[in-house]
Amino acid sequence: MKPLFGFRALMADLADWIREHRMTLGFVLFITLFNVGMQLVCGIRHTQFPPQLSRVSFDALAHGRWYTAPISLLSVPQLGRLLIDIPLILIAFGLCETVIGKAKTAWVSLITTLGGIALGMGLCSLFAGKSNGMRFRMMVRFWGRWLLWWAR
Repeated sequence: MKPLFGFRALMADLADWIREHRMTLGFVLFITLFNVGMQLVCGIRHTQFPPQLSRVSFDALAHGRWYTAPISLLSVPQLGRLLIDIPLILIAFGLCETVIGKAKTAWVSLITTLGGIALGMGLCSLFAGKSNGMRFRMMVRFWGRWLLWWAR
């Protein structure tokens, strides 16, 4: 019988949560090991962290380095950022995994992340040819309209 109160009840709930959210925990473990491993490799090779191959840019994509986009999804700019990202991933993925299931959670996260990269790069390319003042005015106009539409 499962205890109702105290430390044992908390541990029983935690064990149930771990059993039900293995994909979430696996993803957190993978992201953590990927970034710590990349930091170790960069430290051994005396190179900058994160390495160039994890930075998405128009030049990289124009020269056929499409692999920078998926790698950038996994890398963080500093290891301290994992202290913020891991709880957020546990909450977001844990809720999604419970509500819509493992497969849909994986697809939704992949599609929204790639869509976010595409939207961000699209906005950057839209404003790239403008002067700083003109770029700022265009961004204010774009985001202002979007926020007004969203606030309705």
